[in-house]
Amino acid sequence: SDRSPVVVISRSVGATLFPGVNPIGRRLGIFTGSQPSILAEVVGIVGDVHMNSLASEYSLAMYLPYQVRPQPVMRIAVRTAGDSASVAGALRQAVARRDRGLVLVDVKTMDTVVSKSLEGFSLRAGALFLFGATALLLAMLGVYGVLALTVNQRRSEIGLRMVIGASRPDMLRWVLWRGLRPVAVGLLIGLAAALGVGRLLGDLLFNVQPTDVATFGGVAVCLILAALASCLVPAWRALHVDPVVALRQE
Repeated sequence: SDRSPVVVISRSVGATLFPGVNPIGRRLGIFTGSQPSILAEVVGIVGDVHMNSLASEYSLAMYLPYQVRPQPVMRIAVRTAGDSASVAGALRQAVARRDRGLVLVDVKTMDTVVSKSLEGFSLRAGALFLFGATALLLAMLGVYGVLALTVNQRRSEIGLRMVIGASRPDMLRWVLWRGLRPVAVGLLIGLAAALGVGRLLGDLLFNVQPTDVATFGGVAVCLILAALASCLVPAWRALHVDPVVALRQE
Protein backbone atom coordinates (compact mmCIF):
# COMPACT_ATOMS: atom_id res chain seq x y z
CA SER A 1 0.00 0.00 0.00
CA ASP A 2 1.15 3.55 -0.70
CA ARG A 3 -0.26 4.72 2.62
CA SER A 4 2.49 5.58 5.10
CA PRO A 5 2.70 3.69 8.40
CA VAL A 6 0.70 5.12 11.28
CA VAL A 7 1.67 5.70 14.90
CA VAL A 8 -0.17 6.53 18.11
CA ILE A 9 1.81 8.64 20.57
CA SER A 10 1.47 9.41 24.26
CA ARG A 11 0.50 12.84 25.47
CA SER A 12 4.03 13.58 26.69
CA VAL A 13 5.53 12.73 23.31
CA GLY A 14 3.10 15.11 21.62
CA ALA A 15 3.93 17.90 24.07
CA THR A 16 7.67 17.30 23.64
CA LEU A 17 7.85 17.00 19.85
CA PHE A 18 4.97 19.30 18.91
CA PRO A 19 4.64 21.95 21.63
CA GLY A 20 1.55 24.07 21.14
CA VAL A 21 0.60 22.23 17.93
CA ASN A 22 -1.94 19.49 17.27
CA PRO A 23 0.18 16.39 16.44
CA ILE A 24 -2.60 14.60 14.54
CA GLY A 25 -1.62 14.30 10.88
CA ARG A 26 2.04 15.13 11.52
CA ARG A 27 4.79 12.73 10.51
CA LEU A 28 7.53 11.22 12.65
CA GLY A 29 10.80 9.68 11.59
CA ILE A 30 11.31 6.55 13.72
CA PHE A 31 14.66 4.82 13.83
CA THR A 32 14.19 1.06 14.30
CA GLY A 33 17.78 -0.09 14.11
CA SER A 34 17.70 -0.71 10.39
CA GLN A 35 17.88 1.63 7.43
CA PRO A 36 16.00 3.52 6.27
CA SER A 37 14.04 4.99 9.17
CA ILE A 38 10.26 4.66 9.23
CA LEU A 39 8.23 7.75 8.41
CA ALA A 40 4.93 7.35 10.26
CA GLU A 41 1.85 9.54 10.44
CA VAL A 42 0.44 10.41 13.87
CA VAL A 43 -3.19 9.22 13.96
CA GLY A 44 -3.92 9.31 17.68
CA ILE A 45 -2.88 10.52 21.12
CA VAL A 46 -3.27 8.46 24.29
CA GLY A 47 -2.61 9.15 27.94
CA ASP A 48 0.75 8.63 29.62
CA VAL A 49 1.34 5.31 31.37
CA HIS A 50 3.82 3.72 33.75
CA MET A 51 5.59 1.23 31.49
CA ASN A 52 7.55 -0.93 33.93
CA SER A 53 6.12 -0.23 37.37
CA LEU A 54 3.98 2.23 39.25
CA ALA A 55 7.16 3.52 40.85
CA SER A 56 8.58 4.67 37.52
CA GLU A 57 7.89 7.99 35.91
CA TYR A 58 5.40 8.34 33.09
CA SER A 59 7.05 7.04 29.93
CA LEU A 60 7.37 8.62 26.52
CA ALA A 61 5.65 6.04 24.36
CA MET A 62 4.82 5.40 20.71
CA TYR A 63 2.59 2.60 19.48
CA LEU A 64 3.22 1.13 16.01
CA PRO A 65 1.41 -1.66 14.12
CA TYR A 66 3.05 -5.05 14.53
CA GLN A 67 3.76 -5.28 10.78
CA VAL A 68 5.78 -2.06 10.96
CA ARG A 69 7.83 -2.93 14.03
CA PRO A 70 7.71 -6.67 14.85
CA GLN A 71 8.71 -7.70 18.36
CA PRO A 72 9.78 -11.16 19.57
CA VAL A 73 7.81 -10.71 22.79
CA MET A 74 4.52 -8.87 23.13
CA ARG A 75 1.94 -8.25 25.82
CA ILE A 76 -1.81 -8.20 25.47
CA ALA A 77 -4.40 -6.88 27.92
CA VAL A 78 -7.88 -8.40 28.08
CA ARG A 79 -10.85 -7.07 30.03
CA THR A 80 -13.20 -9.75 31.31
CA ALA A 81 -16.68 -9.64 32.77
CA GLY A 82 -16.25 -12.65 35.06
CA ASP A 83 -13.39 -14.40 36.80
CA SER A 84 -10.27 -13.12 35.05
CA ALA A 85 -8.23 -16.17 36.02
CA SER A 86 -10.59 -18.51 34.17
CA VAL A 87 -10.00 -17.00 30.71
CA ALA A 88 -6.42 -18.24 30.32
CA GLY A 89 -7.53 -21.37 28.49
CA ALA A 90 -9.79 -19.46 26.12
CA LEU A 91 -6.99 -16.99 25.38
CA ARG A 92 -4.55 -19.77 24.52
CA GLN A 93 -7.10 -21.32 22.18
CA ALA A 94 -7.73 -17.96 20.47
CA VAL A 95 -4.00 -17.36 20.01
CA ALA A 96 -3.49 -20.90 18.67
CA ARG A 97 -6.24 -20.42 16.12
CA ARG A 98 -4.47 -17.30 14.92
CA ASP A 99 -1.00 -18.83 14.77
CA ARG A 100 0.07 -22.16 16.31
CA GLY A 101 3.59 -20.85 16.55
CA LEU A 102 2.57 -18.22 19.11
CA VAL A 103 2.92 -19.23 22.74
CA LEU A 104 0.97 -17.53 25.52
CA VAL A 105 2.87 -17.61 28.81
CA ASP A 106 2.90 -15.81 32.13
CA VAL A 107 -0.81 -15.01 32.35
CA LYS A 108 -1.48 -12.66 35.27
CA THR A 109 -4.38 -10.65 36.55
CA MET A 110 -3.97 -6.90 36.76
CA ASP A 111 -4.32 -7.09 40.56
CA THR A 112 -1.29 -9.39 40.64
CA VAL A 113 0.71 -7.06 38.41
CA VAL A 114 -0.12 -4.04 40.56
CA SER A 115 0.63 -5.89 43.81
CA LYS A 116 4.00 -7.03 42.46
CA SER A 117 4.82 -3.49 41.42
CA LEU A 118 3.99 -2.18 44.89
CA GLU A 119 5.87 -4.83 46.90
CA GLY A 120 8.83 -2.58 47.62
CA PHE A 121 6.57 0.34 48.52
CA SER A 122 4.46 -1.84 50.82
CA LEU A 123 7.52 -3.06 52.71
CA ARG A 124 8.95 0.42 53.11
CA ALA A 125 5.54 1.83 54.01
CA GLY A 126 5.08 -0.83 56.69
CA ALA A 127 8.48 -0.07 58.19
CA LEU A 128 7.88 3.68 58.11
CA PHE A 129 4.45 3.23 59.68
CA LEU A 130 5.89 1.09 62.48
CA PHE A 131 8.72 3.51 63.21
CA GLY A 132 6.40 6.52 62.92
CA ALA A 133 3.78 5.01 65.24
CA THR A 134 6.47 4.11 67.78
CA ALA A 135 7.93 7.62 67.62
CA LEU A 136 4.48 9.17 68.01
CA LEU A 137 3.71 6.97 71.02
CA LEU A 138 7.02 7.85 72.67
CA ALA A 139 6.41 11.53 71.97
CA MET A 140 2.94 11.36 73.51
CA LEU A 141 4.27 9.54 76.59
CA GLY A 142 7.08 12.07 76.88
CA VAL A 143 4.73 15.04 76.63
CA TYR A 144 2.36 13.49 79.15
CA GLY A 145 5.13 12.65 81.63
CA VAL A 146 6.86 16.03 81.51
CA LEU A 147 3.70 18.13 81.73
CA ALA A 148 2.12 15.93 84.41
CA LEU A 149 5.27 16.24 86.53
CA THR A 150 5.31 20.00 86.01
CA VAL A 151 1.68 20.37 87.10
CA ASN A 152 2.17 18.14 90.16
CA GLN A 153 5.18 20.23 91.21
CA ARG A 154 2.93 23.31 91.16
CA ARG A 155 0.33 21.91 93.55
CA SER A 156 1.41 24.29 96.29
CA GLU A 157 1.20 27.25 93.89
CA ILE A 158 -2.26 26.10 92.81
CA GLY A 159 -3.30 25.85 96.45
CA LEU A 160 -1.93 29.31 97.22
CA ARG A 161 -3.77 30.89 94.28
CA MET A 162 -7.00 29.26 95.34
CA VAL A 163 -6.55 30.47 98.93
CA ILE A 164 -6.23 34.06 97.74
CA GLY A 165 -9.43 33.78 95.68
CA ALA A 166 -8.70 32.11 92.32
CA SER A 167 -11.60 29.97 91.08
CA ARG A 168 -11.24 26.48 89.71
CA PRO A 169 -12.04 27.52 86.11
CA ASP A 170 -9.40 30.26 86.40
CA MET A 171 -6.85 27.73 87.60
CA LEU A 172 -7.69 25.29 84.82
CA ARG A 173 -7.13 28.01 82.25
CA TRP A 174 -3.87 28.94 83.95
CA VAL A 175 -2.66 25.34 83.92
CA LEU A 176 -3.62 24.86 80.27
CA TRP A 177 -1.86 28.05 79.24
CA ARG A 178 1.29 27.02 81.10
CA GLY A 179 1.22 23.50 79.68
CA LEU A 180 0.13 24.02 76.10
CA ARG A 181 2.36 26.98 75.33
CA PRO A 182 5.62 24.96 75.05
CA VAL A 183 3.73 22.20 73.23
CA ALA A 184 2.50 24.71 70.61
CA VAL A 185 6.03 26.03 70.12
CA GLY A 186 7.37 22.48 69.80
CA LEU A 187 4.69 21.59 67.25
CA LEU A 188 5.54 24.58 65.08
CA ILE A 189 9.24 23.72 65.12
CA GLY A 190 8.52 20.01 64.56
CA LEU A 191 6.15 20.61 61.65
CA ALA A 192 8.67 22.91 59.97
CA ALA A 193 11.40 20.27 60.36
CA ALA A 194 9.04 17.52 59.14
CA LEU A 195 8.25 19.47 55.99
CA GLY A 196 11.95 19.66 55.19
CA VAL A 197 12.65 16.00 55.95
CA GLY A 198 9.50 14.92 54.08
CA ARG A 199 10.97 16.16 50.82
CA LEU A 200 13.95 13.86 51.32
CA LEU A 201 11.60 10.89 51.76
CA GLY A 202 9.55 11.69 48.65
CA ASP A 203 11.08 8.81 46.65
CA LEU A 204 9.91 6.31 49.30
CA LEU A 205 6.27 7.39 49.02
CA PHE A 206 3.64 6.30 46.54
CA ASN A 207 0.47 8.31 45.95
CA VAL A 208 1.24 10.28 49.13
CA GLN A 209 2.60 13.79 49.08
CA PRO A 210 5.53 14.62 51.40
CA THR A 211 3.34 17.49 52.67
CA ASP A 212 0.27 15.30 53.34
CA VAL A 213 -2.08 17.45 55.44
CA ALA A 214 -3.92 14.51 56.99
CA THR A 215 -0.70 12.99 58.35
CA PHE A 216 0.62 16.22 59.82
CA GLY A 217 -2.79 17.09 61.22
CA GLY A 218 -3.22 13.66 62.80
CA VAL A 219 0.16 13.83 64.54
CA ALA A 220 -0.53 17.35 65.80
CA VAL A 221 -3.96 16.33 67.16
CA CYS A 222 -2.48 13.31 68.96
CA LEU A 223 0.21 15.42 70.63
CA ILE A 224 -2.29 18.12 71.60
CA LEU A 225 -4.63 15.52 73.12
CA ALA A 226 -1.71 14.04 75.07
CA ALA A 227 -0.80 17.53 76.30
CA LEU A 228 -4.40 18.23 77.33
CA ALA A 229 -4.61 14.96 79.24
CA SER A 230 -1.26 15.57 80.92
CA CYS A 231 -2.44 19.01 82.07
CA LEU A 232 -6.05 18.33 82.96
CA VAL A 233 -5.72 15.04 84.83
CA PRO A 234 -3.19 16.17 87.47
CA ALA A 235 -4.69 19.67 87.56
CA TRP A 236 -8.16 18.23 88.23
CA ARG A 237 -6.76 16.18 91.09
CA ALA A 238 -4.90 19.17 92.48
CA LEU A 239 -7.97 21.40 92.31
CA HIS A 240 -10.01 18.92 94.34
CA VAL A 241 -7.48 18.80 97.16
CA ASP A 242 -8.01 21.14 100.10
CA PRO A 243 -5.69 24.14 99.45
CA VAL A 244 -4.64 24.26 103.08
CA VAL A 245 -3.69 20.58 103.00
CA ALA A 246 -1.70 21.15 99.81
CA LEU A 247 0.18 24.03 101.40
CA ARG A 248 0.93 22.05 104.56
CA GLN A 249 2.41 19.22 102.50
CA GLU A 250 4.97 21.65 101.19
